[in-house]
Amino acid sequence: QTPPPGVSAMGTRAWHGAALALGVACAAACAAVAAAGRHHRLSRGGASRGRGAPHISLSGGGEAEPRRDPCAAAAGERFVACETTAGPLDICVQPTRAQLGAARFLDMARDDTFFLDAPFFRTVKNFIAQTGIPGDPAVSARWREIGSIADDTPGGHLRRGELSFAGGGKDTRGTQFFITFNDSRHLGDAPWEVAFGYVTEETMAETADHLNTEYGEMYGFNDKGVKQGRIEREGAAYIRHDFPRMSLWKGCRVVPPRDEREAEAAAKRRADAAAGVWRSSGVASPSAEQRLGEEEVAAPAPRILGILPSPKKAPGLYVGVGFGLTLMAFACGSGGYFSGGKARGRSSATKMK
Repeated sequence: QTPPPGVSAMGTRAWHGAALALGVACAAACAAVAAAGRHHRLSRGGASRGRGAPHISLSGGGEAEPRRDPCAAAAGERFVACETTAGPLDICVQPTRAQLGAARFLDMARDDTFFLDAPFFRTVKNFIAQTGIPGDPAVSARWREIGSIADDTPGGHLRRGELSFAGGGKDTRGTQFFITFNDSRHLGDAPWEVAFGYVTEETMAETADHLNTEYGEMYGFNDKGVKQGRIEREGAAYIRHDFPRMSLWKGCRVVPPRDEREAEAAAKRRADAAAGVWRSSGVASPSAEQRLGEEEVAAPAPRILGILPSPKKAPGLYVGVGFGLTLMAFACGSGGYFSGGKARGRSSATKMK
């Protein structure tokens, strides 16, 4: 506004300067509020560190997020998501068909080291792909110490995609198992050949049917085949040296049932809401371990007078308001255009001379 009557030229300049400073201050305040809307966090107890979204990985560097659960949860099936050098394998474990075999396989899948670089050492086209010896000799030794499991109740001949443990007599099932490529008239006759689950048809066609079969039968059926004892003693190094193109496992992970995942997701949403975490900010809610030594609190974006949209939703509005106030202050301070027109502005300029 134009200075009050009776103010000297020096006082007029001071008045104009104060008006301009007020406008700049308003602009800076609005810009700060807008910036707070984009990323508003309060930190106590240490420096803040950026955190990405939680990473869920398979052994050996598998995929980040779980795939769609293809299993029948109502029938008690458990989903095991696996990766191989030939592609993904989705396995549905069926405890109702073979309780002991299913439990053993789930324990193997929960061991982060078991499937890493384990070879498909007996892969015969239109027959089976046998595997189940870890790529690390130390892991093999540990599982041999765990020992074998008893036989489950026989369930008939095996069909395409079904999994069964291999054995050499009554109650000899250890960790070796196989995938059946085709419906069989013979597999399932032995008491240890009991299906404990199956590979989904989608990943059978996508991956299992493309496992490398060039090395064929194992030693004992093929003089040039893989020797199981050497895998146990030398691990994946033996396979890579003598059978460099053999298909390998990269890892497996037991995916929680749908109801558990939904409950976990709901609990996380409640925790995020309670902490005021902005999902759009890309900042993940810290875990309990991450909070140790660094308490981090996320605060909600402010709302002006409770009626304007938050700066997070309309940052441009607040920057624009600040810019407009700056222009208004400049106009008012230098010419008084909002308080009587151009004549008053010229009169003030004349006095300055």
